[in-house]
Order: sequence, then structure tokens, then C-alpha cells
Amino acid sequence: MTRLITERQEQVKYIGVSYTRGYPQAQIRTNGQMIYLGLFAAPKLAAEAYDEAAKKYHGTKAKLNFTDRLITVRQEQIYRLCNPDFYNLKGKYAAMLLGISSVTVCNELKKIKKKCPSLFPLYKPMSVALQKSYRYEKWMDSKVICKF
Repeated sequence: MTRLITERQEQVKYIGVSYTRGYPQAQIRTNGQMIYLGLFAAPKLAAEAYDEAAKKYHGTKAKLNFTDRLITVRQEQIYRLCNPDFYNLKGKYAAMLLGISSVTVCNELKKIKKKCPSLFPLYKPMSVALQKSYRYEKWMDSKVICKF
């Protein structure tokens, strides 16, 4: 009984890892299809295989099991575009540039602020800085995105 509980706990521990006949297996969903990545000797190996596939299929939007970053690449892009110390764009223009909705930009900024409050100093609130932001210009598509 304790072995089953331990296996279930490990299954929840990693994204994309489940168990078949007592062995951890990795799989990923992309474009509505489930892609089988294989059976592994340890759950950590299955999670690493999932991370590689997630980077391949989902790019910067991938949710990973192992990362040395506090925030994702997409969150860093949003932060830099909206931050007055970098590009100082309004949220809706940053959304246009990245091809996402302005609600997503707002939600990602909230997540960043929760994980890394030091990026949002008290003396310079982001909401005040966003009022003096620049407008989206067509030339920003190639110039700004290539810097990431």
C-alpha cells in the first residue's frame, strides 16, 4: 500500500509523467495528439525527457519540470517590454508585439510580481510607469523581439 502511495505522489510531482505497470512513462500533448516518449527507469529521467519534448514542441510557452530560472522566457519578454527601464510599452502594445492578449500580459506581470517582488520597486510602481508608455510601432516587430 505504501508503495502505491509513493508512486502516486511521484506521478503528481512531475508534469507529463505517469506510470504503466509500475514504470514511469513520459508523454506530451501537442496539437491535440498525445506523443509517447517512452518508459524510463526513474521518474526523474521521464521528467527530463518530457522537458526536452516540451521545449521542442512548445518553445517559450513550455511548462517545464526542471528549470534554473525563476521566471519563464515569455515572462521575461513581457517584463522587459513593459518595464520603464527597458522598452516602456503599454501592456496592450506589448501584447500585440508578442501575439498574445493584453489580459495574458497583465496576468503574467502579476505572476512575475508574486515570484520576484524585487523586480517591482516600491518607489517606481509599474502602473504609474505604464501611463507614460510608448505606443506600438511596426518597426518594433523585428528590432525588439530579436534582442530577446
